[in-house]
Amino acid sequence: MKKNKTNLHEVWKHSSDLAKEFIEKCNNEFSFLITEHGFKCESGLWDFSTPESKLIKIPDELSSTFLCIVRFTKKQIRIELSFGDREFVIEGRIWYNEEIDKDKFGLWEILNAAGFEYDKISGNMWINNSDFLCRTIYAMRDSLKNNIQLFTRANPQLITKAIKLREDRFKKDIREQSLHDLERARIRANDKFKQGEYKEVIEILMQYGDILSNADKAKITIAEKKIENEK
Repeated sequence: MKKNKTNLHEVWKHSSDLAKEFIEKCNNEFSFLITEHGFKCESGLWDFSTPESKLIKIPDELSSTFLCIVRFTKKQIRIELSFGDREFVIEGRIWYNEEIDKDKFGLWEILNAAGFEYDKISGNMWINNSDFLCRTIYAMRDSLKNNIQLFTRANPQLITKAIKLREDRFKKDIREQSLHDLERARIRANDKFKQGEYKEVIEILMQYGDILSNADKAKITIAEKKIENEK
């Protein structure tokens, strides 16, 4: 038990060290936002008490749940870099209007909408050592700095395109999930068909009306005829 406590202590201490290094590196590497573009900066640990991300000082040991934020603001524009315990992800986001949630984007979404390479600014996950953390921050810094005008000018057409691309990705994800669900529904429908429970076959498959294959539709037709014949 004592060994487990020691190991847990080491994990929390390591997480705290990485979090502090994240804050320090971001404050240094993204300082061009302050000196060259007039942003203000604040950083720290989000205490999860408010939606507005109230930031506090990072303790010597972090618990299992944490989110560190380095925030740059200028008028309505807000750029945030974050690092947290959830998959140990470093990522960046931008708000063009904090009052409108749809105007919040991943930094990569802006470059994607502009047709530019966005891998470097996308950040990374499972960051568990200093070297990986630094390489990720440097790559994000370079990408943001090289494309800074895209981010700070808030082009309405670019924002509209970013929203459209996000909606397209969402629809694609929904369709892929629906197709996955349909595969499982087909297995259930086949079992019900073998058991002669034709009404349930129809109920199971009809939920997927817009993505049913011709074979699925044929099975529904057969089930309907079976029900009719049983009357």
